[in-house]
Amino acid sequence: MVEQALDLQQPATPSDGGAAPVPQAPIAPSKPTGTGWRSSLAVVGLCWFAVALVAVFVYAGSLVHFVTDELAPLVAFARNAAIVPTDPGNDPGSVLCRDVAATEATRLSRGFALMRRTREGDRLYEELIGNNVCVTVRDLTYYAGLALPRQAIGGGWGHSTIEIDREQVDTAGADVLAATLVHEATHIDRSIQGTNCLNHDDCTVLDNGVVLDEEVAAHAAEARWWLAAYGRRGKTNPDSAAAWENQIAAAYLAGPATFEEFVESFRSDPIEGTSR
Repeated sequence: MVEQALDLQQPATPSDGGAAPVPQAPIAPSKPTGTGWRSSLAVVGLCWFAVALVAVFVYAGSLVHFVTDELAPLVAFARNAAIVPTDPGNDPGSVLCRDVAATEATRLSRGFALMRRTREGDRLYEELIGNNVCVTVRDLTYYAGLALPRQAIGGGWGHSTIEIDREQVDTAGADVLAATLVHEATHIDRSIQGTNCLNHDDCTVLDNGVVLDEEVAAHAAEARWWLAAYGRRGKTNPDSAAAWENQIAAAYLAGPATFEEFVESFRSDPIEGTSR
């Protein structure tokens, strides 16, 4: 603020005694110091610094939200892919992995169509779809199928797969293929639902490494599907694969103890422990 200079021509106020006014020495206006404008500049500078600091925090917050909202799914995908680099993947809503050939896809689709004719089979199928689990074809040699449940980082079972032996796909009837799919889907189901005995550390493990409890549960589901399809007498005029399904169903009807002994008898083969 600029100070107003005194009017040096203004006459002094006379005293009461009428005496002549005493001459006053001129009073010069105070000389402005450099502190005033420097203080103003400092205040302005602090204000701009505060504005810049707020802007930095707002930008940083926006950047964090961008990373969280946009990049986190990509990071999770990369981390999961690193864990299962050979996962063939599948298209959304498809139960077939992307690497399944057209001919094999047709056969598997027929098996799934039969599988879904029972309530349990349909529930298992929908569970596979709902958890993004896919079915692929491999040369398994010893096994008709394998279930590979895998829980991804942060939850989810999207990297789980079911492998069906190529010969099984090419030669088995659609009904036998459906029974195999029910069997393997039951393994996936028990992992997703947390009913797998491995979660409770109370499994019966055979000498060849086979977890008996899980195979009994999967073969039981397989037997129930076969019984729903063909009844207690089983399929008439069966080929060798269907005849085997008839035997599994008959053992299931004999009761839990007999069925467990039956499953143990053929799942104890030493070759099973060395095959993949």
